[in-house]
Amino acid sequence: MSGFVFGVLSSLVATALTVLLGWIGARHAQHWPVAVLSRVSGVGIARKYTSQRSASADLAADLAKASEVSIMTGRGNELARENFKDIWQRSNTQVKRIRVLLPDPDGGPDSWLARRETELADFDPGFTPGLLPEQIRANIAYIGALANKDSKRIELRLVDLPQVSRVIITDQLAYVTTVTEARHGHDSPCLVFRKPGPLYDFAVRLFETAWQGASAPRTPTSQATGQTGP
Repeated sequence: MSGFVFGVLSSLVATALTVLLGWIGARHAQHWPVAVLSRVSGVGIARKYTSQRSASADLAADLAKASEVSIMTGRGNELARENFKDIWQRSNTQVKRIRVLLPDPDGGPDSWLARRETELADFDPGFTPGLLPEQIRANIAYIGALANKDSKRIELRLVDLPQVSRVIITDQLAYVTTVTEARHGHDSPCLVFRKPGPLYDFAVRLFETAWQGASAPRTPTSQATGQTGP
């Protein structure tokens, strides 16, 4: 008899959960197990996305609520797209400081960027030698122009680091994409770490360490950036 009752109760619970998750929506429901385990373990993982591009809408919403933003990315094409356009507006008084770290495109054949370009060419035939640095130079010019017009808020520096992650940090969350050798960044998994938490702190330390070792761009249009302290 107890087995029968347990089976009925289990069915009722399963039905209730199915209805509830359907009401919330599949996109948010997939984060529930991660959030529950994170709260129990204390590591501070807020959300998990199967790809960086699937996190775009939530990232835009979180950027809109931020007062400080730190960005370390491997190429930077996304910085000129819809998700970021609002934070660059000079009329935006919500975001008081934006720091951007991009790879140094002039690091030479032994740089980490050159290694990443070789990886990209192995699975994407469109990546001919020199294309990746050329794309980064265009993004340096874009962010450099923004920084020149709004130097009190926006800072740009260049660094030579392993191309293994994209890190975007606000005063509350850290979006970390783990980039593998056989995928573009936008196709790679993305984790969101919440403050306070050891993984959020690790993302902050990673960025701050890279920022301290970075240098201002050498291009004339962005010499004014990166001159203030971190």
